[in-house]
Amino acid sequence: MKKINNIGLINKCDYDIKYLLSKTTNSNIIDYYKGNNKSSILSDTYSPKNVCKKMKESLERIFNLLDMDVDTLILSTTCNYLRFYNPYEEILKDLGFKFRVLSISSIKINNTFKVYKEVKVLNHDLSFIKYIYHYINTLYLKNKLSKIDKLIKENIGFEINKGEYISTNKFFIKEILEQNTIFSIRKCYKKYLNKFNSIKIHKKDTIKVKVFGNDTYDVYSKLGIYNIEPNKESNILLYIKKQGCIKNIFYEQYLKEYSKKYNKKLIVIEDINNFGGILL
Repeated sequence: MKKINNIGLINKCDYDIKYLLSKTTNSNIIDYYKGNNKSSILSDTYSPKNVCKKMKESLERIFNLLDMDVDTLILSTTCNYLRFYNPYEEILKDLGFKFRVLSISSIKINNTFKVYKEVKVLNHDLSFIKYIYHYINTLYLKNKLSKIDKLIKENIGFEINKGEYISTNKFFIKEILEQNTIFSIRKCYKKYLNKFNSIKIHKKDTIKVKVFGNDTYDVYSKLGIYNIEPNKESNILLYIKKQGCIKNIFYEQYLKEYSKKYNKKLIVIEDINNFGGILL
């Protein structure tokens, strides 16, 4: 079987999968892309109708990765593009791209053996002992990434020096992915946890809401500007629609029924960029 040289991660936020593959395969893993006119035009031309901006960006990312000589695309089960991908695989190949697609399941305890079989396709010589060592490390790393992600979403937008959470997180991600043991992962996590906690923020009389829908750092940062703080226990439900997403109407209806049943206030935002910050 031909040796895989370049692996492209479709979902750029699959840091746990990137970490596991970097430790268990000898391939070059590409999880970034530099947008260009060619990939943008192809994305606009072949994107399914009525899909959100994020979906189109995913397709543009695929075109760009393939243009960088990636011969294997990793499609994680957490990637939203999964449900649109299969019908368009042939179109991509008809356009002259030569590649294959491998699915990697979510990194969690009950998927241990399933993921081993999937990763072994990329490295036939991978022993289970080596795999399980790195898989345990990956589970631990994923837990720490999740904790930092939660901390950022709770505070971004409230920092005195705007953009400090994003810049610190970039260094954190880069450094923690370089670690090889649970002890070094923990040390790196503690180091950056202190850095994140030392970021000066200003919170006073915030409006607490439970956020649904488009929940990126950019969105949370904009909410912070309006003194709105995410809180899962809040009786105010804030649904931020994803532009052009066909699921909007169904999810909005579900939240309307949910809010009515549990006596909660529902606020729907069409576009976070046009949001004035007035909730009450």
